[in-house]
Amino acid sequence: MTPKVTLVTQSELSLYLKTTITFDKNFEFIVNPIKDSDGKKYFIIEDVKGDLEITSVKRRLHSGSGGPICCGYDDTTKIFSYDENYDIYKYFFIFTISVNMKKVTSVTYQLQIPAARMHFLEIHEFFESKIVLPDFGDLAFPYTVKKSIKPNIFEINIENPHNARINGTKADYMFEHLCVYPVKDVNVCLSFIFESTVISETGHNVTKNNESAKVSSNDTTKSQKRKSSAKENDERNSQPLPKKFKNDPPKWYEIMSNKKYSDVTLISSDNIQIPSHRCVLSKHSQIFAKIIDETSELPITINIEGFNGETIQAASDILYDKTDSINGKEMEIFKFAERYDIQNIMDACCSYFEEFVDVTNVCEYIQIAYSKNFEELKQKCLKILVEKKKEIDASKFADLPKNILIDAFCF
Repeated sequence: MTPKVTLVTQSELSLYLKTTITFDKNFEFIVNPIKDSDGKKYFIIEDVKGDLEITSVKRRLHSGSGGPICCGYDDTTKIFSYDENYDIYKYFFIFTISVNMKKVTSVTYQLQIPAARMHFLEIHEFFESKIVLPDFGDLAFPYTVKKSIKPNIFEINIENPHNARINGTKADYMFEHLCVYPVKDVNVCLSFIFESTVISETGHNVTKNNESAKVSSNDTTKSQKRKSSAKENDERNSQPLPKKFKNDPPKWYEIMSNKKYSDVTLISSDNIQIPSHRCVLSKHSQIFAKIIDETSELPITINIEGFNGETIQAASDILYDKTDSINGKEMEIFKFAERYDIQNIMDACCSYFEEFVDVTNVCEYIQIAYSKNFEELKQKCLKILVEKKKEIDASKFADLPKNILIDAFCF
């Protein structure tokens, strides 16, 4: 007898168009809004795919207030009602499916990469390593770490030669690591799930229930040597950088901050002179490029109204790869970058905002996210607005634009 499993999925339903609801690739159904002869509106479930039986439908206000209520689902006609006074419900579908159960092997691995290994990579550089699952015949998953074109982001790409599901993905698995001041190590728990046939095909013996696998003494010695070697490598990788590297500024900052060869002077609102270079400013800002092109005399002097010397110096440092200059001055730096349309500084500030957004600054950060279409920051801010509304300054919350308040209400 094929066992049945009870599951729940949720969805928002359109009052005018069909909504397709998919659970796994093998189970799907359509919810269609209809009217009866008296003009009364209903939903009907159609085109059910897979051995799926819907037993109940419930709804709850999108805001989460109150518990779910039944919608009067009729499993014969496949019809259920909705409340015409509200169009912001979440609908919950409770259904059973027939499944063929199969045994799998599941293991977790804590991937740790010291930040110092990544922090000084150039944009064209990467390094390789591998994840080894020692209890599975030293099953190995190679991975690479490289610096992304996005500011302060590193990409970790894990190859999947053994057809496992890595964090639910049955393919190579890639994730991003934000690396801004203060620099953080990679410390991620990964899930590896194998079908039993995959383990057999690779020729690896799996240790079950923490029992020792039966191996020859030679194999045991080899395994111990491999583990000892891996431990020594991990210890070497975890050692702090030599002092001269640890304290040295980024290479481009060291070269380009040499005032001797500067050909542009930025003058702040508090009359501080910040030396810079035409090639750098023109590369990152079309506004600066236009000012420079229209000026024939060297060195060029540009007056910057509304920003003090500390802010301009910090923004200039970021252009020369000294990214920790953002710390503590992120909002003023963002405003400076916004005025002069310096996209990579705005991206760097956005990464910083996303990392450190909380109830004290969320109302400010979310307006930036919407104005500049920073989608990840937007989603994180909306989540904080919904989950921690009582902790947020009520006056700041009330002053948010109407479209943001609507999105927060519907989140």
